[in-house]
This record gives sequence, C-alpha cells and structure tokens, in this order.
Amino acid sequence: MSEDYGQNAPLSYNKYLRVPELIDLQTCLSSPAHHDELLFITVHQAYELWFKQILHEIDAAIVLMKEDRSIEAARALRRVVEIEKLLIAQIHILETMSPVRFLGFRDELNPASGFQSMQFREIEFSSGLKDEKIVREFRDDEFAHAPSGTTVPVCDSIRRAGFPTGYLQAHRHGPAG
Repeated sequence: MSEDYGQNAPLSYNKYLRVPELIDLQTCLSSPAHHDELLFITVHQAYELWFKQILHEIDAAIVLMKEDRSIEAARALRRVVEIEKLLIAQIHILETMSPVRFLGFRDELNPASGFQSMQFREIEFSSGLKDEKIVREFRDDEFAHAPSGTTVPVCDSIRRAGFPTGYLQAHRHGPAG
C-alpha cells in the first residue's frame, strides 16, 4: 500500500469539525471517573465554544457600527441574544445533576471556578461592563484594563444617526475608557 494512501481523501464532516480531537477534550479528573463529571465538562466546554461565537459576533457588531451599518450590527447582536437563550437553557441540563452527585467530583476541581472563564470576562468587558471588583481580580490581565469595546461605537453610531447620546455616556458601566 502506498505511503500517501488517504492523504488526498475528500473532506468529511469528522475531519472538517475535528470530531476525534474534540471528543478527546472531555477528560474526567475523578478516579474512578464519576458519571456526572462528563456532563459537567461537556456543558462547560459547550459554554466556552458559544462564548467564542458571541465574541466573534460582538467584534463584528463593533466594526459594523463604526461603519454605520446598524442593521447588520443589530443582526449580529440578535444572534448573540439567541445564543444567550441557548446558554440559559443549558443550565437546566446541569440541574439534572443532584448536589450530592456534583460533590462526588467537585473536590477534584478545586480551586477552579467558572468565575475564571476569561471569555466570559471578555464578553462583559467588550460589552461595556467593567465592574471595578472584577477588574481588580484580573489586575494582571491587560485586556481587563483596556478601554471598553462597544460603548464608544454604539454612542458614535447613535450620534451619527442624529440622536442624543448624553444619557448613554453618563450611565456607562465601569471606568471611563
């Protein structure tokens, strides 16, 4: 058999989405592996994948607002809303796990916490929410201290459309930036 056998195989669903690598990412820390730990990992990894898409849409919306393409920016932000609805629905999947079953592997996760999700913080920060306590918690992360991503494009876009923005500017969250 030739050494390059299969090298030029047509693209498949599994190859394109890298399904084998994706499936290998769910590794339980408990030993023996606790049944509900896989559910916990899967749900939280799915959150992180959706967070990546949300950030992609927010970045696109910012660019579109700067280009005065507000209808397209609104479409990107509507997609974010739909993704967030799905994320809320995922909480119900986690609720199928009893507290006792969660405690069966929780010690293996210490000191890790969902609070540490950098993508979640990026979503907050790029959406204009920069709570001082959170910013202090991430004091070593330069992204936490960068100017807010959306407040100015939103206000600029509204201003260019002929509407006043004084209220928006006066009621921004977090430090001026």
